[in-house]
Amino acid sequence: MESKFTYLRRKIFFIRRKFGLLPYQKIFRRLDRDIPDLYTWNALDIFAGDGEQSSLDMKKYINDIELWENNPKCELSLKNKFPNSIVKIVDSYSEIDKVKKKFNIVLVDNWPRILSDHCEHFDLFPKILKIMKNRGVLIILTMPKINNKKLFSKEHLQLRSFFYSTDNSIDIPM
Repeated sequence: MESKFTYLRRKIFFIRRKFGLLPYQKIFRRLDRDIPDLYTWNALDIFAGDGEQSSLDMKKYINDIELWENNPKCELSLKNKFPNSIVKIVDSYSEIDKVKKKFNIVLVDNWPRILSDHCEHFDLFPKILKIMKNRGVLIILTMPKINNKKLFSKEHLQLRSFFYSTDNSIDIPM
């Protein structure tokens, strides 16, 4: 049984989605407005999860989506939600070295923690730029301002400082 807090967060998320208030919904509305042939573009979601986050909202605008996820438990959900898409259960940090295909849109909505010796999206650079088409958009959902420092390890905060070249890894200016 989920906690009341988790239930409330999930409910707020779905209300925000219903009214188009999620960050990636705003991004894709703007892309749709600014790129007349957006529907012909292809996209890669590097950390797709179960498809309920950004992938689902991207699906409204892009037909050709490839989804990568490292958790095998998400595979069935992704294949059901995206039956015409390529779904790969892979370590995205390794897969990026192997992929030959190029994408117009690369979406990175990663876990803001250290996971399997990788921190956020940091280890994807500069490799991620090699899989982008000349006419493309890189979308990285980040946490520029950390509201609860206790959720982050000292090592994570140091890696954020190094990657963003700042002394203040808690509040990174856009």
